[in-house]
Amino acid sequence: MSPGEGSRALPRGLRWAGPGATLVLVLLCLALTAGLSVAVWWDQRPGSTRPSPAQPVTSVEARQAVLEGAGPVVERVLSYDWQGFDAVVAETREELLSARFAEEYAGLMERLRPAVERDRVTVRATATDVGVVSAGPDRAVALVYLDQVSTTEGSPGRRTDEVRVLVTLRADAGEWRVSRMDAF
Repeated sequence: MSPGEGSRALPRGLRWAGPGATLVLVLLCLALTAGLSVAVWWDQRPGSTRPSPAQPVTSVEARQAVLEGAGPVVERVLSYDWQGFDAVVAETREELLSARFAEEYAGLMERLRPAVERDRVTVRATATDVGVVSAGPDRAVALVYLDQVSTTEGSPGRRTDEVRVLVTLRADAGEWRVSRMDAF
């Protein structure tokens, strides 16, 4: 059997050019792999300033600060009492919320006011668990699980709701302030 018999011959332009072409292809693949690896590393390195909706946790300290701080902050934001309603809302806005979110919170609480005062409602939120979605030295996102217990004066029962809140926190003078909150 002669060469080319029993096998299909490649067209002239597609024939393998020998060991030199193999070496060129291997070097090209290595260069592409190295370039891609450097690009991925550069994009995901700690301290990257690349804007992203979910930056990775950049340090153990940042993660721990979020775990310790997010639960109590969200508990205070989601707890209120009909007797001291105005004081609680004012204190929460001043101490726990960013300026922009404070306005949104004030509008929500103003819409709740009539029902809270009429029915004499007390709501206490207790964080049951906190998960860190992302954390850095000045911004964090956490998923906070809460039990929110509502009571109405004169009513023997109470209502408990299990709530999940995705909260965005910003560091301000060493304290976390809520800049966004989404319950689901």
